[in-house]
Amino acid sequence: MAPSPPSDPSRESNCLCFRVRRAARAIGARYDSALAPHGITGQQYSLLSLLKATGPSSIGDLAAASSTDRTTLTRNFARLEREGLVSSDRGEDRRARIVSLTPRGRSLQAAARKDWLRVQSELADTLGKTRFTRIHADLTALLNAL
Repeated sequence: MAPSPPSDPSRESNCLCFRVRRAARAIGARYDSALAPHGITGQQYSLLSLLKATGPSSIGDLAAASSTDRTTLTRNFARLEREGLVSSDRGEDRRARIVSLTPRGRSLQAAARKDWLRVQSELADTLGKTRFTRIHADLTALLNAL
């Protein structure tokens, strides 16, 4: 069991950044392990799923939707494009790149979704469904506040 945070929020041992990053690494490792048989990471699955939900989109729009800087997103989509999971074309504005799922990317995302759902369910069971839902809501509120 993790130690309870100190009551003084100014103490370094109560650093929200450290705790969120530590939790993100542990959670990410669970998803990465489950998705490894599909040849993708949790982050790549998330990008494929985002693109499935949005349809063909500009890097700028996808960066805003994922709270990711454009440079990082461009680099991540370049990897997915090399694997034949996404394609990109110039938009009407020649400076914009429009990214789309390929049939292979759509198929891989659908196949990997079963393992993604399994991890989601395992985490909900581990935390309890009420706590799982509350953490999700709290993180959404935090992102909206920032």
